[in-house]
Amino acid sequence: YLTQHFEKIILVPYHTEGNPYPLPKAVTCDTTLSSTGKRRYLNFFTWLNLFQDTLFWSEIRHHSHSVIRIIKQGLVMAATAQWAEKIPTTSFCYTLSLDAVTLGLTRVDRGIGSRIVVSRCIGGDVNEEVHSHGFIPFKDAAIHAVDMLFPCSQKMTDCLVSQYSGLSNKIETARMGVPDPGFVSNISMDGTKRIVSCGSLNPNKRYDLLAEGMVHLAKLHPGFQFEWRHIPWGASDGFMSNPIFHSPPENLKVHLEDESVLPMEIYRATPVDIFAHVSASEGLPFVIMEALSCGIPVLATDVGGISEVVDSSTGRLIPSVIDAEELAGHLWAALNNPSLQSEQKRQAKSKWMQSVNTAINYTEFAKRLANVNSSREQV
Repeated sequence: YLTQHFEKIILVPYHTEGNPYPLPKAVTCDTTLSSTGKRRYLNFFTWLNLFQDTLFWSEIRHHSHSVIRIIKQGLVMAATAQWAEKIPTTSFCYTLSLDAVTLGLTRVDRGIGSRIVVSRCIGGDVNEEVHSHGFIPFKDAAIHAVDMLFPCSQKMTDCLVSQYSGLSNKIETARMGVPDPGFVSNISMDGTKRIVSCGSLNPNKRYDLLAEGMVHLAKLHPGFQFEWRHIPWGASDGFMSNPIFHSPPENLKVHLEDESVLPMEIYRATPVDIFAHVSASEGLPFVIMEALSCGIPVLATDVGGISEVVDSSTGRLIPSVIDAEELAGHLWAALNNPSLQSEQKRQAKSKWMQSVNTAINYTEFAKRLANVNSSREQV
């Protein structure tokens, strides 16, 4: 989508692992920043530049409880700033997350009409409650430093504008999206009620709560068969410590997929009645977008921007403060209404098309970035 508006695009990963994906024409990859990043703790000049940065010492003074985190993020910022000295001053820099890399790009001298730095913004970038000590190093500095900030949900935009009212002119919602999978997932036809979830083993995702809710659900309705299938992002070893994987109720089957399995492969091959997501804090999760794109109704906690795509027409929006027994009640209400299920599947697919369709959202976003870039060129 960006190649439709920019003649030359250079991808600059901060971390590199495995083999690179194939790239479109006019797109190249520069891995020198990732090499710099690996050496940041050992580079004398990175430390020197960090200790000479007044922003670093200001952050230390105001947040002395998080010195180690500030130093770690500060070194990323300093290493990125060193690397950015080599790129043309006319570069248009776009980052996927408002983080220390983004801030580092802004720490290089930028004259009027020259380098622009814009960033997307996801939940973890700005939701302090999901971080230790309720603190995100350099958050305020990064928000002030970027030329434009694009939160991934309207809820996040509204929250940031309320916190930084003087910066509202540069904070603008731009939802992400997922492509059309080309199919609609089937519902269960054999009487078993099937729930699926997908995500990383992160305390914020509260999969222990979901596991307890599934146990309650099965015990409350012994005459029904249930199946919970979880698709992990990343290592899944920690999941196996949960008792649900060793001694579930007789009417509950639990499947933990291999982390190499793609969600779309599961949704295409396996009936799914509802996608469950009980996170305590979010932006607007890709896993929910993927479920909607497959026509899967979603049960999710009302956090972040989830309410922008999940409601009674596309699934069930539930309170974020909830216990396992209450969750079981919501799961049962969502699963025990077959007359509504077909309509919710249709509405789920429709909501994906309207709100989180890659083809629509990324086309518009690429145009918006091009407009930001052209405004610089007119200065």
